[in-house]
Amino acid sequence: MHKVDEIGFILHPDVWRQGVVTEAMTAIIPHLFNTFALPQLTANADPLNTASVQCLKSLGFQETGRVKDTFCIDGQWSDNVYFAMPRPQ
Repeated sequence: MHKVDEIGFILHPDVWRQGVVTEAMTAIIPHLFNTFALPQLTANADPLNTASVQCLKSLGFQETGRVKDTFCIDGQWSDNVYFAMPRPQ
Protein backbone atom coordinates (compact mmCIF):
# COMPACT_ATOMS: atom_id res chain seq x y z
CA MET A 1 0.00 0.00 0.00
CA HIS A 2 1.28 3.41 -0.93
CA LYS A 3 -1.29 5.64 0.74
CA VAL A 4 -4.22 4.77 2.96
CA ASP A 5 -6.13 2.92 0.25
CA GLU A 6 -3.74 2.90 -2.72
CA ILE A 7 -1.98 -0.25 -3.86
CA GLY A 8 0.81 -0.44 -6.37
CA PHE A 9 3.50 -2.62 -7.85
CA ILE A 10 6.83 -2.16 -9.57
CA LEU A 11 8.65 -5.14 -11.03
CA HIS A 12 11.97 -5.72 -12.69
CA PRO A 13 11.51 -6.29 -16.46
CA ASP A 14 12.92 -9.82 -16.11
CA VAL A 15 9.69 -10.90 -14.40
CA TRP A 16 7.13 -8.95 -16.45
CA ARG A 17 4.19 -10.94 -17.84
CA GLN A 18 4.78 -13.96 -15.60
CA GLY A 19 1.67 -13.54 -13.46
CA VAL A 20 3.60 -12.34 -10.41
CA VAL A 21 1.39 -9.28 -9.80
CA THR A 22 -1.85 -11.18 -10.38
CA GLU A 23 -0.81 -13.92 -7.96
CA ALA A 24 0.35 -11.46 -5.30
CA MET A 25 -2.64 -9.12 -5.59
CA THR A 26 -5.08 -12.04 -5.50
CA ALA A 27 -3.77 -12.75 -1.99
CA ILE A 28 -3.15 -9.16 -0.86
CA ILE A 29 -6.50 -7.59 -1.84
CA PRO A 30 -8.68 -9.83 0.39
CA HIS A 31 -6.15 -9.43 3.20
CA LEU A 32 -6.36 -5.63 2.98
CA PHE A 33 -10.16 -5.62 3.02
CA ASN A 34 -10.20 -8.08 5.95
CA THR A 35 -7.59 -6.12 7.92
CA PHE A 36 -8.60 -2.52 7.28
CA ALA A 37 -12.02 -0.85 7.20
CA LEU A 38 -11.44 0.57 3.73
CA PRO A 39 -14.45 1.45 1.57
CA GLN A 40 -12.32 0.84 -1.54
CA LEU A 41 -8.84 0.26 -2.88
CA THR A 42 -7.37 2.56 -5.49
CA ALA A 43 -4.55 2.29 -8.01
CA ASN A 44 -3.18 4.22 -10.95
CA ALA A 45 -1.03 3.46 -13.97
CA ASP A 46 0.46 5.02 -17.05
CA PRO A 47 -2.18 4.30 -19.73
CA LEU A 48 0.62 3.31 -22.11
CA ASN A 49 1.50 0.47 -19.74
CA THR A 50 -1.19 -1.80 -21.14
CA ALA A 51 -0.03 -4.82 -19.12
CA SER A 52 -0.56 -3.00 -15.81
CA VAL A 53 -3.88 -1.53 -16.95
CA GLN A 54 -5.15 -4.95 -18.04
CA CYS A 55 -3.88 -6.55 -14.84
CA LEU A 56 -5.78 -4.06 -12.69
CA LYS A 57 -8.93 -4.57 -14.75
CA SER A 58 -8.61 -8.36 -14.52
CA LEU A 59 -8.35 -8.05 -10.72
CA GLY A 60 -11.68 -6.18 -10.68
CA PHE A 61 -10.56 -2.55 -10.63
CA GLN A 62 -12.68 -0.12 -12.64
CA GLU A 63 -11.37 3.00 -14.33
CA THR A 64 -12.43 6.18 -12.53
CA GLY A 65 -10.60 8.86 -14.50
CA ARG A 66 -7.63 10.05 -16.52
CA VAL A 67 -5.31 13.02 -16.18
CA LYS A 68 -2.73 14.21 -18.71
CA ASP A 69 0.89 15.03 -17.91
CA THR A 70 0.91 13.96 -14.26
CA PHE A 71 4.56 13.04 -13.87
CA CYS A 72 7.83 13.65 -15.69
CA ILE A 73 10.74 11.21 -15.92
CA ASP A 74 13.87 12.23 -17.82
CA GLY A 75 11.97 15.07 -19.53
CA GLN A 76 9.16 12.77 -20.76
CA TRP A 77 5.67 13.58 -19.45
CA SER A 78 3.27 10.72 -18.78
CA ASP A 79 -0.46 10.57 -18.19
CA ASN A 80 -2.27 8.66 -15.44
CA VAL A 81 -5.31 6.44 -15.48
CA TYR A 82 -7.00 5.98 -12.10
CA PHE A 83 -8.81 2.89 -10.81
CA ALA A 84 -10.93 1.90 -7.83
CA MET A 85 -12.20 -1.38 -6.41
CA PRO A 86 -15.08 -1.09 -3.92
CA ARG A 87 -15.11 -3.23 -0.79
CA PRO A 88 -16.83 -6.53 -1.62
CA GLN A 89 -20.34 -6.87 -0.18
